[in-house]
Amino acid sequence: MIDRGAINQTLNAGGSYIIPEGYHNGQGKITANSLASQTGGTAIAGDILSGKTAYVNGNKVTGTMVNQGAKTATLSAGQSYTIPAGYHNGQGKITANNLASQTGGTATPDKILKDYTAYVNG
Repeated sequence: MIDRGAINQTLNAGGSYIIPEGYHNGQGKITANSLASQTGGTAIAGDILSGKTAYVNGNKVTGTMVNQGAKTATLSAGQSYTIPAGYHNGQGKITANNLASQTGGTATPDKILKDYTAYVNG
């Protein structure tokens, strides 16, 4: 019988070690590396989508980032839209109303004073 003596082995998550055939003196040790040493990262809860989890430096972190999906908005002249914080899926769209829809009127060139301008229906 082969005398294996004391065998020492270190494993990462998901790793395995086949114990070799032979005599073992009971002094060997199989050690699993810490989860922190295998999950290094800098993410915080706000960097991870709400309802999702991740391990960061050995700690389970549950996400708080809002999934905004596809945000859409329509703006008229002078308006603005504040883009909300969170994840956006790239399908959102901000559209400006056309000028004709914002400058309704009935003036004709002969009704506008000389050296003046006006927008009428765009």
